[in-house]
Formats: sequence, structure tokens, C-alpha cells
Amino acid sequence: MRPTAAVDVGSNTVHLLVGIPHRRRGVEHVESASALLELGREVERHGRIRDKTRSALREVLRGQLKAAKKAGARTVLIAATKALREATNGRQTAAELSRVAGVPVHVLSPRAEARLTLLGSETDLDPTAHQVLIDSGGASTEVTLTAGRRPVAGASIPLGASLLCAKLKGDPPGPLEWAGLALELGDALKALPSAPRPVSAWAVGGTAHRIEELHGEGRGAAIGLPDLEVVTRRLLRQTARHIARATGIEKKKITLVAAGALILHSILGHYGLDRVHVGHRGLRDGMIAAFQEIQGNWWRYT
Repeated sequence: MRPTAAVDVGSNTVHLLVGIPHRRRGVEHVESASALLELGREVERHGRIRDKTRSALREVLRGQLKAAKKAGARTVLIAATKALREATNGRQTAAELSRVAGVPVHVLSPRAEARLTLLGSETDLDPTAHQVLIDSGGASTEVTLTAGRRPVAGASIPLGASLLCAKLKGDPPGPLEWAGLALELGDALKALPSAPRPVSAWAVGGTAHRIEELHGEGRGAAIGLPDLEVVTRRLLRQTARHIARATGIEKKKITLVAAGALILHSILGHYGLDRVHVGHRGLRDGMIAAFQEIQGNWWRYT
């Protein structure tokens, strides 16, 4: 079977995944790439995606399309999330990207984004337990409660790592800045569904992966609340440049991790959970799986 390419124009990063879908084993990853553009922060500050950033976005897309073709993909699926949903020129930007790619760029609804993420993450989830799946991006956080691998309730919180980081001035952040973020996030958590009560948590997305790297126990190890405290304490004591030099993680990504850790910690506390597992499948896997299942209307998968 030929691989399929999925490009996710996210609010932090533009991601490419080239993969082959398997019914029982999820999507086999063949190639991946990413570029940090922080579109969500741009939209938060300016209300739109400026010309310079749109030019950079087009170039990133061209590069990822070349990588997808080299990896053997002949079908390309492209989705965009909150940054393009919220930008005043979001439709115009999606149309420009469609012309560059030669295929439609679909701006996902929050519900479709959450459902595709769950579909892509299914092979990681317990088939019977009640769980919470947390997909924390740059401009929003999608939270889905499941019964096994079936979605039961969900909510989209209009806060993500990039938007929260935009409110921080210090590097590292000061304690009062940090307290202000916690208060804002606490108000947003009131929108989360309360039932069914989850017994475990999964987190997907780039920020969760960076937290896993800083945790240092290896891929797949559960991250407990004390571990999140250790990671956050380091982020609040050392500059992003210092941590980037020590870890090899890009400096701009380091600045997002503190806010991402706060989001995860707050959601875990909200549901009375003491640990989270980091998943390495998600929206792009779901895009490929949905296309395999329903073809033409994959972006409306709900």
C-alpha cells in the first residue's frame, strides 16, 4: 500500500506525517517533519496572519510536499486548526495554501479536530477504561473523555501553550506572572466535562513530547505530578537558552513547555489524576486513518 501524507497547519507548528494505515496497528510512520511558526501567537497579537508569515508558511508547505513525494506519498491531506479558524484572513490563507499544494486545505472545526485526534490515538488507549485525552496545541486545548476508545464528552479550551506564553515577559518567568497564568487557566477549566470520571490520562502533541524529553525517563514512561513539578521548577529557574543548550531542544520550543506543563498539571488536578502517559500518535494519524475509512469527507470525521 502506498503511503499517505498528512500536513497539519497547527497554531504552534506545521507538521508533516507520511504513513501507511493498518486496521489493527494504527498508522505506520514512514517520514515526519515539522517547522515552528507560532501562527497562534501571531493571530493573538495581530488578529491576522501577516504577509511575511504567510510567505514563510508557503515555503514550509512546499518543502514538506517535496519530502512527502520523496517518501512515496501520492495522496496529500492538509488540515488547519485554530489559528486559521480565528485569523481574519484565515480563509484567504487557506486558499493560498491550497493553490501551492494543488489540493484543498481544510480548516477543521474543534469537534472534528478532537475526533480525528482520538481516531489517531486509538491504538494507544485502553479499550475498556474511562480515559481523558488531552491535545494541547498552541492556541487551544482539546479535551476528550472516553469510554474505552469511544468518545463520550469533550470541550475545547481557548488556551494553548503559545497563547499563554505570549503573556509571559520574563525568561525565566517571574512568580507573579506564573500565578496570573494559573488563575486564567483555572477559569477555563470550568468548561471541562465532568463525566464519565477518567481513571487515566493521555497527552499528545509537541509540547507533551518536549515535557517527556525533559522528564528524561524515556519514551513511554508515565509522567507523574511530582515529575511535572520538577520539569516546571527547572523551567522557572533557568533561561530558555540555557536549557536549549543542555538538551538540544530548540529554544523557541523550550519557552512553550512551561505553559504546556501548567496546562497538563491543571487538567490532571481537575480530574483527580496523578499521572499522564504521552502518546506519539494523534491528529495526523487520524487524518490518514479517516481518509482510509471514508475517503472524500475525512475532514468532517465526527
